[in-house]
Amino acid sequence: MQLVDRVFERFVALYGAQKFKVMFEHDDNAIMPAKESWDNYLQSCKPEVLRKVMDALPHQKREWPPNLSEFIGMCKDFDRVEHRQFTALPAPKVQTDVGRSALAEIKAKLRVSPNTQ
Repeated sequence: MQLVDRVFERFVALYGAQKFKVMFEHDDNAIMPAKESWDNYLQSCKPEVLRKVMDALPHQKREWPPNLSEFIGMCKDFDRVEHRQFTALPAPKVQTDVGRSALAEIKAKLRVSPNTQ
C-alpha cells in the first residue's frame, strides 16, 4: 500500500487536506476499503503511465482529487499508442554507387545531362 499512500499524499499536496478528507474519509476504518481498491488498480498500472498521470495532475483544471474511476480513465488516456515511447528506426545504409548509377539511368531516360543536379 506504499504506492497508494504516495498517490494520496500527492492528492493532499495538490488539492488540500480538507478536500481529500471529504472524498476519502480520512479515518483508518473508512479509508481502508478505498485504499484496497486503489491498491488493486495501481498494482496493475504501468509505472510509466502512472508517472505521466501524476505529472499531469497539477496542469489540469481540477478542484478536487480524481476518484478511482476518473483516475483509471486518465491512465487509459495516457496509455494510448500516441503517448508511448518508440525506438527510432536505424539510419538507412547509404549505397552511393547504387544511388548514383540509378540516378544516372533516370536522367538518361529523361534525357537530362548526367552532370545536372
